[in-house]
This record gives sequence, structure tokens and C-alpha cells, in this order.
Amino acid sequence: MPLTFRRMPVLGQKAFIPYAISKASLNHMTQMLAVTRAPEIGVNAIAPSLVDTPMTHAWQEAHDLWRAKSPLQRGASPMEIADNALMLANSTYLTREVITGDGGLNLT
Repeated sequence: MPLTFRRMPVLGQKAFIPYAISKASLNHMTQMLAVTRAPEIGVNAIAPSLVDTPMTHAWQEAHDLWRAKSPLQRGASPMEIADNALMLANSTYLTREVITGDGGLNLT
């Protein structure tokens, strides 16, 4: 059962408190579902950051940030995120995993 939610560096940004709380809740929900649904169902999540879609093309600051700071220097393609979901859906062993799809931005 793959879930999706976004991860974003929001520490110290007051306007993002509700956003950060909702994402933390989804992370915790993934953990609790993984425990309560095991062993019948594995529960995992994908937390993509910048995904290159028509909606994000206008987000020049985000694209500049990823080019400057992300080791992969770009956002993800929708197919790359879909590939992660497919991998998690086909897994019979993984549970409570959260794949952060940020091109390594969280390393910098």
C-alpha cells in the first residue's frame, strides 16, 4: 500500500507550520498502518519534493534551488515517482519505508 506525500524543508518558517504538521501526520500514519496491517499488508510512502510537471514549470526559484544544491541538479520526472510507487506496490517485504524523492537535496 504505497502512500504519497511531499517533504519540504520547512523548519523555522511559521507560514508552513500547518503544512509541516500534516506531513508529519502522514509519516506517523504510515508507521502506524505498517504496524497494524502487518503481516498481511506492507505500508510504505513516497515523499517527493520537486516533480517536473506543467504545474511546477513556473516555480523558477525551486528549479534554481535544485540545480544549485541537489546532487542530481534537477527535480524528479513523474515517471520516476511512479517507478518508486510500482516498486513499493510489488514488494512483499518492505514496510514502513518512506522514500524521499528529492534528488539528494536533503544531503546538502
